[in-house]
Amino acid sequence: MNRHFADQFPNNNIILHWPAYFNDSVSVIEDWHERDPARRYKMLMYHHDVADLDQRGGCLLVSPDGLQWTPTGTVLPSQDAESLWQDPAGRYYGFLKDRLADQRSRTLVHSDDFKTWSEPQWIITPDHGDNAGTNFYNQTAFTLAGRTLGFLNVFDMASQTTWIELLESGDNLNWRRMPSRPRLLGPGAPGSYDGGGTYLGLAEPILVGDEHRYYYYASADRHDDAAAGRLAALKPSLAFATFKQNRLVGQQTEGDGYFSTLPFICPGGKLFLNFVGPEAVTVSLKRAGYGIEYEGFAQPDCHPVTGDQQHAAITWKTKATLDELKGKYIRLRVHGRNLAAYSAVFEA
Repeated sequence: MNRHFADQFPNNNIILHWPAYFNDSVSVIEDWHERDPARRYKMLMYHHDVADLDQRGGCLLVSPDGLQWTPTGTVLPSQDAESLWQDPAGRYYGFLKDRLADQRSRTLVHSDDFKTWSEPQWIITPDHGDNAGTNFYNQTAFTLAGRTLGFLNVFDMASQTTWIELLESGDNLNWRRMPSRPRLLGPGAPGSYDGGGTYLGLAEPILVGDEHRYYYYASADRHDDAAAGRLAALKPSLAFATFKQNRLVGQQTEGDGYFSTLPFICPGGKLFLNFVGPEAVTVSLKRAGYGIEYEGFAQPDCHPVTGDQQHAAITWKTKATLDELKGKYIRLRVHGRNLAAYSAVFEA
């Protein structure tokens, strides 16, 4: 592309040159809902301007090709560490950073046109399971198997390390952490390439074959090492982690057990289950309310499936499809011993 300053950055393409104290957390989306070709690509970037305080925050830019960028003039109210996301319906979301009682926390704004934005609302703040040293840096969002999920960067002031947790949302507006707060990507061993911390990549996981790749920023340094003059021999690096297609999060049983979904309107068709189960796995279909089983769809009627299957057909002795239940409220009850189920799908 030959977009570089040969004397300063030889052989590096410079997409945007905007002098500032620092620019941070650049996230870019390609907007397939946009009708104006000049606004096909959209960017959110934290710009720390020292001369113009009105230009300090989450700045929005647009581009026709991802190379030539024009500021929109909108500056979202954020500290550094923010990200931009667009849901499948075309709505825009800005995940921003602010401080609550001096602890880094997360706020959210949204827009239908990339011009008029909502007022920021708190979405992730330290709670009773955290401590005074718990901080939340950045976060991302993506859809997977019909759910909205996200990654959250947690920074611990005491250890000066960072790690990545999982988030989920039912409406893209209200977000919550997983109950057990599992660390999906934690710091590696001291001296390793990510021994100081794992930081979010702002892109969505990428499907490669039958697994997703998630690219993230790995640091051998702890958060305060640079300020203290302690720099690791290893440079920060780009790394990626993988997980099986549609198997980032699921529901499990320990020993014999079952779990049920909330009621939903049955779309009909055939039911397929994505699961891992060393022994027989069965599915029953129950009515809403007190959960009486639909005739012919009880647990004893179900043909068991077993093993490691991403697309196992679920059938019953006299029922191969759910067409007779189409339009009715049902709930799925999945039974199994030491079972992990990840998703279910209906196909015509």
